[in-house]
Amino acid sequence: MKIYSVINKFIAASVIFCLTVIARVSCVCATEQPPDIGAKNGAILINAETGDVIYEKDADKVAPMASTTKIMSTLIALEQDDLDVPFVVDPDAIKIEGSSMGLREGDHVTIRDLCYGMMLPSGNDAANAIAVKIAGSIRGFAQIMNSKAREIGIKNTNFCTPSGLDISSDDSHHSTARDMAILTKKAMENPLFCEICTKASKELFFGNPPQKRTIFNHNKLLKTFPGACGVKTGFTKKAGRCLVSAAQRDGIKLIAVVLKDHDDWNDSKALLEYGFSKFSLKELPSDFSEVKLNIAGQNDQEFGVWPEAALKIAATSEMMERVKVKIKTDPFYFCPVNQGDKVGEAEYFIDEKLIGKVDLCANINIIQ
Repeated sequence: MKIYSVINKFIAASVIFCLTVIARVSCVCATEQPPDIGAKNGAILINAETGDVIYEKDADKVAPMASTTKIMSTLIALEQDDLDVPFVVDPDAIKIEGSSMGLREGDHVTIRDLCYGMMLPSGNDAANAIAVKIAGSIRGFAQIMNSKAREIGIKNTNFCTPSGLDISSDDSHHSTARDMAILTKKAMENPLFCEICTKASKELFFGNPPQKRTIFNHNKLLKTFPGACGVKTGFTKKAGRCLVSAAQRDGIKLIAVVLKDHDDWNDSKALLEYGFSKFSLKELPSDFSEVKLNIAGQNDQEFGVWPEAALKIAATSEMMERVKVKIKTDPFYFCPVNQGDKVGEAEYFIDEKLIGKVDLCANINIIQ
């Protein structure tokens, strides 16, 4: 394949090559003002696909994050190989205060069920049980959590427990709104994590002997906010009310984080609505008039292309400024070429992420 780049002039060669062009599209910016968010320890709203920050307030302030910690614990647990192999929970690990999925000494359970137990009813017993199962101890699991944090690029976070409970008078277990958003973006790349987050309730099978149990999600947004698809609630006296939320509409997925926010539900809704208001359907560049393709053995014979269809995406004006178009064609073509024949394709990228592609068709008939 030969790959063309259009940068205000036609560039061609008889060998395969690849260039890119930043396609700039003038768009009308959204005029909506950002909401007044009451989060005392920071807030942020990001595009879950690109990581673009849409809103932030004290996003790098270091603070406790309560049970939103379980996002990391669940991510690590879901990367294990034995999700559905039953095991007996550690009797000491499950003796923990706070919210629970109802584990008792001698219970048989799977890692998968414990992930539901962490993310829906925010079971501290589930978090501890997973930690001991995977790492042998709470301390050992915290080391895995911190190693994972560095791996995915969150730098202002330190994990001491898998549950998020405060275990000391200092602030050694902490994060930031920005770090929690980055962590959640990574976690939501895991389809099983996303599946767990969207469940308002889940029927599990565990116990001694195992029996059916139904657990319920603490995340009210799943029932009150259109498009809500997660993620995790949190509360301790020190951390206050914390909420990491996600919602998806028209192909756009957003992640919002509020830390120590007495009105976390409404503030999160306001952030997500503000984010969606910034997006609108925008047409991707479709003018390929400068692309000329060659006929084999006829140096003076060439033809142009047009896109088979015009593509539109939900995007902000700033995102459109970062669209890149990569055009792929063959080095030359043999006669006959019929008008409408597929002769290549255009691929559209934002920050190296493929966002769409369209076939390119010959614009004329060439018989000889």
